[in-house]
Amino acid sequence: MSPTADRPLPAHYSIAETLSALREARPDNPGLASLLALYDGILAAQALAEGEGKGEPLPFSISDSRRMAEGEPWLRWADLRLDGTRFAEAVAGMAAVLRKYRDEWADAAVEAPPDDLLAISRTAVEQRRSLLTDGASLAEAAVEMALEGELRRLAGVVVPHLPIDDWRRATCPFCGSAPVLALLEPSVGGRYLFCQRCFTCWPFRRVGCTFCGNDASLRYYTTRHEAYRLYECPVCQNRLKTIDLRTLPRPVNPAVEHLLTVGLDLAAGGTRAG
Repeated sequence: MSPTADRPLPAHYSIAETLSALREARPDNPGLASLLALYDGILAAQALAEGEGKGEPLPFSISDSRRMAEGEPWLRWADLRLDGTRFAEAVAGMAAVLRKYRDEWADAAVEAPPDDLLAISRTAVEQRRSLLTDGASLAEAAVEMALEGELRRLAGVVVPHLPIDDWRRATCPFCGSAPVLALLEPSVGGRYLFCQRCFTCWPFRRVGCTFCGNDASLRYYTTRHEAYRLYECPVCQNRLKTIDLRTLPRPVNPAVEHLLTVGLDLAAGGTRAG
């Protein structure tokens, strides 16, 4: 399938549309008020940078997409072209949002100079991993949020021009990160994977574990809504949330659904089906 052909799901979701979908969902999810307010603040800050990037020349050539044919994701650190001073300002803005909604960071500060913040960011890009791990510091979380804004902005410019429907690998074709969510598209139930770091969505084979390639049956945990499941691989023990769009009559934004289904991440402690 070419990038310009009809596609069951968008190849990329913008920050602006994600923020709009989040704000539509907030009144209907009072139990997640604090979490959604936090991400509202984060996305609002990221949306400003996304808007500033509109109309920029495409920062790649034909040779850039050739490495995808060799199994390498498109993004390289140099492609982000980050300015240290501006990035430090973005990190400070993210830190302010995080301090407002996360009690453990209420009195914390980000004291690292711009070059150090860029170095932390570069490591996260080159290692294709999020800095949002258990025990992350305020500085690491703020750098990750500022970095994600840059990834999402650049992906919005680049991804529509890349052959991502030919990628068919388990990591993001743009930034190389692991997916946080799978979606079964509404026509025939084909599986798509979604990257929360850059908001890219790409097709993947319908059966098997996305982490280790195991083709054996996967265990799954479910909720009362049949559209949502959490699949667990019996071989590598990794889990991936899946949303069956064939049973949802409403539009879905994967980034927002990832937040709304945070309870599903804990469902493994309850009743298991399958």
